[in-house]
Amino acid sequence: MRIDIVASSVITENKKILLVIDAENQYKIPGGRKEDNETFEETVKREAKEEISSDVKVFDLINVFSVIYQGVKYAIFNYRAKLLSDPKPANEVKSLGWHSYEECKKLNLSPNAKHIVEFLHKKGEF
Repeated sequence: MRIDIVASSVITENKKILLVIDAENQYKIPGGRKEDNETFEETVKREAKEEISSDVKVFDLINVFSVIYQGVKYAIFNYRAKLLSDPKPANEVKSLGWHSYEECKKLNLSPNAKHIVEFLHKKGEF
C-alpha cells in the first residue's frame, strides 16, 4: 500500500477555522503531499501558496493523523499557521471560507478536517 506524507496548515481566527472546498466538494484543511527535498514547514508554506494564494507563518505541530482513504494510507502532519495575507482560492480549490464548530458539523469534511475540528473543539480552542 502506498503511503503519502502530508503537511497541512490549521488556521483559526475568532473561533472559526479556514477550510477549502476541493473538486469533490469536500471541505478540507489546506495542505498536501510533502516533496522529498522539503521540510514540513516548507511543505505547509508551499501548499498554502498553491491552494489559498497566501503566505503563512508556521508555528507548532499540533498533531499527526493517519488514515486510509481511497486505497492510500496518509500520514498527515497538522501545523498551526497564521495567514500573512488575505486568502483566495487557487489551483484545485473551488472556494474557501471560515466555519464555526457548529457549521462544521453539517459539512462534508475530509477525514483530516473532521479529526482537526473535533481535536480543537475538545481542547476548547474552537
